[in-house]
Amino acid sequence: MKGNKPSLIPIEKELRLLYKKWPEFRKYLKMLGCPTQSAEDLFQEALLIYTRKKQDPNFVLTVDAFYYVRNTGKLLWYNQARKEKKQATFSLESDVEQLNDEWFEKEMLLKRMESAIEELGKKCQEILQLFYGLGWNMVDVAKKVGLRNDKVAKAQKYRCLNKAKELVAEQETSNNADRAESKSNDQFKKLEMNENWTKFIELYLQGELSPEDTAKLQAELDRNPDMRQSLELQKQIHEAAKRSGERQMIKGIRKQYQVQKTVKTTLVSVFVAAAIATVAYFAFQNTKKERANADANVTEQAVLGKYKELDKWSEFANLQTSYFEHNGSDATFLSPKGILISVPSKTFLLNGKPYNGKAIIQFQEALDASDIIKAG
Repeated sequence: MKGNKPSLIPIEKELRLLYKKWPEFRKYLKMLGCPTQSAEDLFQEALLIYTRKKQDPNFVLTVDAFYYVRNTGKLLWYNQARKEKKQATFSLESDVEQLNDEWFEKEMLLKRMESAIEELGKKCQEILQLFYGLGWNMVDVAKKVGLRNDKVAKAQKYRCLNKAKELVAEQETSNNADRAESKSNDQFKKLEMNENWTKFIELYLQGELSPEDTAKLQAELDRNPDMRQSLELQKQIHEAAKRSGERQMIKGIRKQYQVQKTVKTTLVSVFVAAAIATVAYFAFQNTKKERANADANVTEQAVLGKYKELDKWSEFANLQTSYFEHNGSDATFLSPKGILISVPSKTFLLNGKPYNGKAIIQFQEALDASDIIKAG
């Protein structure tokens, strides 16, 4: 059974530091002819590859982490430019050879398989990403996605896996021009539609089959090549779902980076990470007496329980909701997770005109990877 805590937390701090190097990465790829939009996609892909490489016990990093990420991005851009038939103005250096060709090709296959997972419904995506990508157990997954219990969540997971296998089989069929191969894939697709076999294989991969059923499946695998292919495909979907969850984590880090960058440049509606929020909060406390008259009616922390009837208007049903009382003048609030919220006067509109009267602010926050996935 999986653990109930995200397994990627130790690397998140390193990825946040690496994301601060984004401007340097962008400048480097720009010199190689890569446009900014493509560069950001390649940066996230390079960070994802680095994340996955770090999980390999045999991987030894012999260069600076950013140097590795930068040259991975260079290789990715080289491959993309080649496919788009753009003239390459650079050559690959020997240091990118740390990306083993076979391993790299496997990663690119899994990236293509991620597209099948993206075609699943939102709940299916979330179940697979939380279970395989973040290492959650099914009890906690059920609570997160709003299912009754872990048994219901498991049944849903089997259906999601089966649908993902069907979508991958369809992709393979559409990519094959050869009729014989297409016929073979059609037969394989029929096999994938058997949800019972998907469940059976999943229990086998999770080590939850009885010795008798394990022997039965081994005999079927020895006898049936399609079943062996089905087993391998299911293992690949596990990895693709894990990769998808890791990608969502990196997208979450990107959002945090953009928020912090906005804070530094605009100083309006400030949303800061906990360490910055703590410093600002103490500064706020020091000037609190001076603002006592102006802010007498402003509540600086969440009003717990008083406005719970407003929860039905929350944007995200499964995220914690906080409420702040605002009297219309410049005010600052501190959220339960340490985010500083600056609300200038006349922030809100009423009938299209600036409003500076009393208001109740409903606030939800998603800072960790699992909450960001939940919030979309």
